[in-house]
Amino acid sequence: MSIRLSTLLKASWFNWKKDNAPRIGAALAYYAVFSIAPIILILIGISRLIFEQETARTQLLFQLEKVLGPAGSQVADIILDNAAQLTAKGGTITTIIAGIIILVGATAIFRQMKGAMDTIWSSQAKQKHGSVRAFVFKNVLALLMLIGTGLLLISSFLITTIINIIVTSAPGNLGSPMLVEVINNLVSLIIIAFVFIVTLKLLASIKLKILQILPGAFIASLLFLLGRLAFGFYLAYSNLGTTYGAVGAFVVFLFWLYYSAQIFLFGVEFTKVFALARK
Repeated sequence: MSIRLSTLLKASWFNWKKDNAPRIGAALAYYAVFSIAPIILILIGISRLIFEQETARTQLLFQLEKVLGPAGSQVADIILDNAAQLTAKGGTITTIIAGIIILVGATAIFRQMKGAMDTIWSSQAKQKHGSVRAFVFKNVLALLMLIGTGLLLISSFLITTIINIIVTSAPGNLGSPMLVEVINNLVSLIIIAFVFIVTLKLLASIKLKILQILPGAFIASLLFLLGRLAFGFYLAYSNLGTTYGAVGAFVVFLFWLYYSAQIFLFGVEFTKVFALARK
Protein backbone atom coordinates (compact mmCIF):
# COMPACT_ATOMS: atom_id res chain seq x y z
CA MET A 1 0.00 0.00 0.00
CA SER A 2 1.41 3.38 -1.06
CA ILE A 3 1.49 5.98 1.71
CA ARG A 4 2.27 9.64 1.15
CA LEU A 5 5.16 11.01 3.17
CA SER A 6 3.18 14.14 4.04
CA THR A 7 0.42 11.97 5.55
CA LEU A 8 2.94 10.08 7.69
CA LEU A 9 4.58 13.31 8.85
CA LYS A 10 1.24 14.89 9.78
CA ALA A 11 0.17 11.79 11.73
CA SER A 12 3.55 11.67 13.48
CA TRP A 13 3.26 15.36 14.40
CA PHE A 14 -0.25 14.80 15.78
CA ASN A 15 0.87 11.81 17.87
CA TRP A 16 3.96 13.72 19.00
CA LYS A 17 1.72 16.40 20.49
CA LYS A 18 -0.88 13.92 21.81
CA ASP A 19 1.75 11.92 23.72
CA ASN A 20 3.14 15.10 25.34
CA ALA A 21 6.52 14.62 23.67
CA PRO A 22 7.75 18.09 24.72
CA ARG A 23 7.29 17.11 28.37
CA ILE A 24 8.82 13.66 27.87
CA GLY A 25 11.72 15.24 26.01
CA ALA A 26 12.31 17.63 28.90
CA ALA A 27 12.51 14.64 31.26
CA LEU A 28 14.95 12.88 28.93
CA ALA A 29 17.11 16.01 28.77
CA TYR A 30 17.03 16.22 32.58
CA TYR A 31 18.21 12.63 32.99
CA ALA A 32 20.76 13.13 30.20
CA VAL A 33 22.34 15.98 32.17
CA PHE A 34 23.02 13.63 35.09
CA SER A 35 24.00 10.72 32.85
CA ILE A 36 26.32 12.57 30.50
CA ALA A 37 29.23 12.83 32.96
CA PRO A 38 29.26 9.09 33.80
CA ILE A 39 28.82 8.23 30.12
CA ILE A 40 31.77 10.41 29.10
CA LEU A 41 33.98 8.86 31.78
CA ILE A 42 33.07 5.35 30.63
CA LEU A 43 33.65 6.29 26.98
CA ILE A 44 37.08 7.72 27.75
CA GLY A 45 37.88 4.52 29.65
CA ILE A 46 36.92 2.41 26.62
CA SER A 47 38.89 4.70 24.30
CA ARG A 48 42.03 4.33 26.42
CA LEU A 49 41.97 0.58 25.79
CA ILE A 50 42.83 1.34 22.16
CA PHE A 51 44.49 4.78 22.09
CA GLU A 52 47.01 6.58 24.27
CA GLN A 53 45.53 8.74 27.02
CA GLU A 54 45.88 12.12 25.29
CA THR A 55 44.88 10.73 21.89
CA ALA A 56 41.83 9.06 23.42
CA ARG A 57 40.76 12.33 25.02
CA THR A 58 41.29 14.39 21.85
CA GLN A 59 39.42 11.98 19.60
CA LEU A 60 36.59 11.48 22.09
CA LEU A 61 36.03 15.23 22.29
CA PHE A 62 36.15 15.43 18.49
CA GLN A 63 33.48 12.74 18.13
CA LEU A 64 31.34 14.20 20.93
CA GLU A 65 31.39 17.58 19.20
CA LYS A 66 29.66 15.93 16.23
CA VAL A 67 26.89 14.61 18.46
CA LEU A 68 26.66 17.18 21.26
CA GLY A 69 27.87 20.28 19.44
CA PRO A 70 30.73 22.63 20.46
CA ALA A 71 29.06 23.46 23.79
CA GLY A 72 28.70 19.76 24.61
CA SER A 73 32.34 19.15 23.76
CA GLN A 74 33.32 22.03 26.05
CA VAL A 75 31.25 20.59 28.89
CA ALA A 76 32.83 17.16 28.29
CA ASP A 77 36.30 18.71 28.48
CA ILE A 78 35.47 20.24 31.87
CA ILE A 79 34.08 16.91 33.11
CA LEU A 80 37.28 15.08 32.13
CA ASP A 81 39.44 17.69 33.89
CA ASN A 82 37.41 17.43 37.10
CA ALA A 83 37.43 13.62 36.94
CA ALA A 84 41.22 13.57 36.58
CA GLN A 85 41.61 15.79 39.66
CA LEU A 86 39.19 13.64 41.67
CA THR A 87 40.99 10.42 40.70
CA ALA A 88 44.36 11.90 41.65
CA LYS A 89 43.12 12.93 45.11
CA GLY A 90 40.97 9.88 45.91
CA GLY A 91 42.02 6.44 47.09
CA THR A 92 40.99 2.95 45.98
CA ILE A 93 37.71 2.92 47.93
CA THR A 94 36.77 6.35 46.59
CA THR A 95 37.47 5.16 43.05
CA ILE A 96 35.35 2.01 43.50
CA ILE A 97 32.42 3.97 44.94
CA ALA A 98 32.72 6.51 42.14
CA GLY A 99 32.76 3.66 39.61
CA ILE A 100 29.50 2.22 40.97
CA ILE A 101 27.85 5.64 40.91
CA ILE A 102 29.09 6.14 37.35
CA LEU A 103 27.56 2.86 36.16
CA VAL A 104 24.20 3.59 37.81
CA GLY A 105 24.11 7.15 36.50
CA ALA A 106 25.19 6.24 32.98
CA THR A 107 22.42 3.68 32.49
CA ALA A 108 19.68 6.03 33.77
CA ILE A 109 19.16 7.74 30.41
CA PHE A 110 18.65 4.40 28.64
CA ARG A 111 16.04 3.36 31.20
CA GLN A 112 14.21 6.64 30.65
CA MET A 113 14.38 6.18 26.88
CA LYS A 114 12.68 2.82 27.28
CA GLY A 115 9.99 4.40 29.45
CA ALA A 116 9.44 7.06 26.80
CA MET A 117 9.01 4.42 24.10
CA ASP A 118 6.61 2.47 26.29
CA THR A 119 4.50 5.62 26.58
CA ILE A 120 4.52 6.24 22.83
CA TRP A 121 3.67 2.64 21.99
CA SER A 122 1.09 2.51 24.83
CA SER A 123 2.66 -0.70 26.07
CA GLN A 124 3.02 0.07 29.78
CA ALA A 125 0.39 -2.52 30.68
CA LYS A 126 2.43 -5.26 29.03
CA GLN A 127 5.45 -4.63 31.23
CA LYS A 128 6.04 -6.68 34.37
CA HIS A 129 7.08 -4.15 36.97
CA GLY A 130 8.59 -5.15 40.29
CA SER A 131 10.35 -8.24 38.93
CA VAL A 132 13.97 -8.48 40.08
CA ARG A 133 14.81 -10.38 36.91
CA ALA A 134 13.28 -7.64 34.74
CA PHE A 135 15.13 -4.96 36.73
CA VAL A 136 18.49 -6.71 36.31
CA PHE A 137 17.82 -7.34 32.61
CA LYS A 138 17.00 -3.68 31.93
CA ASN A 139 20.15 -2.48 33.68
CA VAL A 140 22.41 -5.03 31.99
CA LEU A 141 20.86 -4.11 28.64
CA ALA A 142 21.45 -0.42 29.33
CA LEU A 143 25.08 -1.14 30.26
CA LEU A 144 25.63 -3.17 27.08
CA MET A 145 24.14 -0.33 25.03
CA LEU A 146 26.52 2.07 26.74
CA ILE A 147 29.53 -0.10 25.91
CA GLY A 148 28.26 -0.46 22.36
CA THR A 149 27.99 3.32 22.09
CA GLY A 150 31.62 3.65 23.12
CA LEU A 151 32.76 1.09 20.56
CA LEU A 152 30.66 2.83 17.91
CA LEU A 153 32.32 6.17 18.64
CA ILE A 154 35.72 4.54 18.30
CA SER A 155 34.67 2.91 15.02
CA SER A 156 33.37 6.27 13.83
CA PHE A 157 36.73 7.86 14.52
CA LEU A 158 38.61 5.11 12.67
CA ILE A 159 36.28 5.23 9.66
CA THR A 160 36.39 9.03 9.50
CA THR A 161 40.19 9.02 9.74
CA ILE A 162 40.56 6.47 6.94
CA ILE A 163 38.13 8.36 4.69
CA ASN A 164 39.89 11.66 5.35
CA ILE A 165 43.27 10.14 4.47
CA ILE A 166 41.90 8.68 1.23
CA VAL A 167 40.09 11.87 0.19
CA THR A 168 42.91 14.28 1.06
CA SER A 169 45.38 12.07 -0.83
CA ALA A 170 43.21 12.16 -3.97
CA PRO A 171 44.41 14.34 -6.87
CA GLY A 172 42.77 17.57 -7.99
CA ASN A 173 39.60 18.88 -6.35
CA LEU A 174 38.69 15.47 -4.93
CA GLY A 175 40.58 16.32 -1.76
CA SER A 176 38.78 19.59 -1.10
CA PRO A 177 37.73 20.42 2.50
CA MET A 178 34.11 20.68 1.37
CA LEU A 179 34.14 17.09 0.10
CA VAL A 180 35.69 15.92 3.36
CA GLU A 181 32.93 17.71 5.29
CA VAL A 182 30.22 16.16 3.10
CA ILE A 183 31.65 12.67 3.61
CA ASN A 184 31.94 13.22 7.37
CA ASN A 185 28.28 14.29 7.48
CA LEU A 186 27.26 11.20 5.50
CA VAL A 187 29.17 8.99 7.94
CA SER A 188 27.46 10.78 10.84
CA LEU A 189 24.08 10.27 9.16
CA ILE A 190 24.68 6.53 8.83
CA ILE A 191 25.94 6.17 12.40
CA ILE A 192 23.03 8.12 13.91
CA ALA A 193 20.55 6.06 11.88
CA PHE A 194 22.28 2.86 13.04
CA VAL A 195 22.08 3.95 16.70
CA PHE A 196 18.38 4.76 16.27
CA ILE A 197 17.68 1.33 14.73
CA VAL A 198 19.56 -0.55 17.45
CA THR A 199 17.89 1.50 20.20
CA LEU A 200 14.40 0.70 18.94
CA LYS A 201 15.25 -2.95 18.34
CA LEU A 202 16.52 -3.37 21.90
CA LEU A 203 14.31 -1.02 23.92
CA ALA A 204 10.94 -1.16 22.16
CA SER A 205 8.44 -3.43 23.92
CA ILE A 206 7.12 -4.78 20.61
CA LYS A 207 9.03 -6.58 17.90
CA LEU A 208 9.90 -4.31 15.00
CA LYS A 209 11.52 -5.26 11.73
CA ILE A 210 14.48 -3.24 10.52
CA LEU A 211 12.54 -2.18 7.42
CA GLN A 212 9.85 -0.74 9.71
CA ILE A 213 12.43 1.27 11.65
CA LEU A 214 14.56 2.40 8.71
CA PRO A 215 12.34 5.31 7.51
CA GLY A 216 12.05 6.72 11.04
CA ALA A 217 15.80 6.33 11.51
CA PHE A 218 16.46 8.25 8.31
CA ILE A 219 14.03 11.04 9.26
CA ALA A 220 15.49 11.34 12.77
CA SER A 221 19.13 11.34 11.64
CA LEU A 222 18.42 13.87 8.88
CA LEU A 223 16.60 16.21 11.29
CA PHE A 224 19.43 15.75 13.77
CA LEU A 225 22.08 16.82 11.25
CA LEU A 226 20.00 19.71 9.95
CA GLY A 227 19.33 20.82 13.51
CA ARG A 228 23.03 20.66 14.31
CA LEU A 229 23.86 22.89 11.34
CA ALA A 230 21.03 25.32 12.16
CA PHE A 231 21.99 25.35 15.84
CA GLY A 232 25.62 26.09 15.00
CA PHE A 233 24.57 28.88 12.63
CA TYR A 234 22.28 30.37 15.28
CA LEU A 235 24.96 30.29 17.97
CA ALA A 236 27.44 31.97 15.61
CA TYR A 237 25.14 34.98 15.22
CA SER A 238 23.53 35.14 18.65
CA ASN A 239 24.70 35.74 22.20
CA LEU A 240 22.81 32.83 23.76
CA GLY A 241 25.93 31.46 25.42
CA THR A 242 27.31 34.79 26.64
CA THR A 243 23.93 35.91 28.01
CA TYR A 244 24.21 33.33 30.81
CA GLY A 245 27.81 34.16 31.69
CA ALA A 246 29.88 31.37 33.22
CA VAL A 247 27.17 28.74 32.70
CA GLY A 248 26.61 29.74 29.07
CA ALA A 249 28.15 26.56 27.64
CA PHE A 250 26.00 24.41 29.92
CA VAL A 251 22.80 26.27 28.97
CA VAL A 252 23.57 25.88 25.26
CA PHE A 253 24.33 22.21 25.88
CA LEU A 254 20.99 21.79 27.67
CA PHE A 255 19.16 23.35 24.72
CA TRP A 256 20.87 20.88 22.41
CA LEU A 257 19.96 17.91 24.62
CA TYR A 258 16.32 18.98 24.60
CA TYR A 259 16.29 19.35 20.82
CA SER A 260 17.96 15.93 20.39
CA ALA A 261 15.35 14.35 22.67
CA GLN A 262 12.53 15.83 20.59
CA ILE A 263 14.08 14.53 17.37
CA PHE A 264 14.42 11.06 18.90
CA LEU A 265 10.79 11.07 20.06
CA PHE A 266 9.53 12.30 16.69
CA GLY A 267 11.50 9.52 15.02
CA VAL A 268 9.84 6.97 17.31
CA GLU A 269 6.41 8.46 16.53
CA PHE A 270 7.14 8.28 12.79
CA THR A 271 8.23 4.66 13.16
CA LYS A 272 5.00 3.84 14.98
CA VAL A 273 2.83 5.54 12.34
CA PHE A 274 4.74 3.87 9.51
CA ALA A 275 4.60 0.41 11.12
CA LEU A 276 0.85 0.65 11.79
CA ALA A 277 0.16 1.97 8.28
CA ARG A 278 1.98 -0.99 6.74
CA LYS A 279 -0.15 -3.55 8.56
